[in-house]
Amino acid sequence: MTITVSLAAAQANLTQLVDQVAATHQRVEVTRDGVPASRGLHLYLDVFQHG
Repeated sequence: MTITVSLAAAQANLTQLVDQVAATHQRVEVTRDGVPASRGLHLYLDVFQHG
């Protein structure tokens, strides 16, 4: 499952977003105004469980 968020939303609450992703071990795709960032600017946060 991929969670898609906007940059505006991520900037407003990035720490909480990362914590939520870490808790669910999901992948986050960051988009700009609903359109995936282009030209290599895709940002994926792959969060792996530790321990």
